[in-house]
Amino acid sequence: RTQPGERAPVYVAVDPAGHVLVTDRLQRAVFVYDRDGRLLDAIIGPDQALGELLSGQVEGAQPDDLLAYNALQGAAFYQKAGEGEGELRVPDPSGWAPLGVRVDGQGTMLLTDVAEGQHSVRRFPGDLILAAPWQEFAPPDLVFGAPGQGSDELLFPNVAVADSQGRIYVTDGNNGRISVWDETGAFLFTFGQGVGEGALSLPRGAAMDKRDRLHIADAVQQAVKVYDVSGPEPRFLYAFG
Repeated sequence: RTQPGERAPVYVAVDPAGHVLVTDRLQRAVFVYDRDGRLLDAIIGPDQALGELLSGQVEGAQPDDLLAYNALQGAAFYQKAGEGEGELRVPDPSGWAPLGVRVDGQGTMLLTDVAEGQHSVRRFPGDLILAAPWQEFAPPDLVFGAPGQGSDELLFPNVAVADSQGRIYVTDGNNGRISVWDETGAFLFTFGQGVGEGALSLPRGAAMDKRDRLHIADAVQQAVKVYDVSGPEPRFLYAFG
């Protein structure tokens, strides 16, 4: 139900249940697919899922009746069992702009939001994410960040990942640094600014391994930089690429 130029998928993650989550900049949504690529649901706002909207407006409809969603048309399309295809009007999604998505082994989802005036990180609990598709969708249990260049502000946060201690590392793209927050959303510190082999220019993608080594893709330096974040302070290890 979309035409060329109406989609801009950016980041992808897979949860422990095998759901494939894809953020789309143009559609301003997080699409959720099964292993075979069938649309299960879509998060179309920080507290709204498409399946929830469908079940609330169409009697007897289930989230898996969904066929397609196109925010640019302001519509979703569904096929209710034994009936013809229907069209569902959806709210304007311009109040948010999901960008980076990561899901950990417990299903907890960290999502960056770069809507104008927000530039924040949203954390959704695992029991919610693993329940997809949704007839009820709850808002995130943690939201932190605000746009700006201050130490506790963000400019186009790309991805957020957590270490084994619950600390959250955000690639603060346009500020050229990594911003670190605790599990309650309290700001801790930043690193990666300045000069030297451990410095960053334009951090984008990020991944955390099981040894609490943080891997950062730097889009300007065309390299991946690796830090040991298992201790109280990050330690640069090496770069490759």
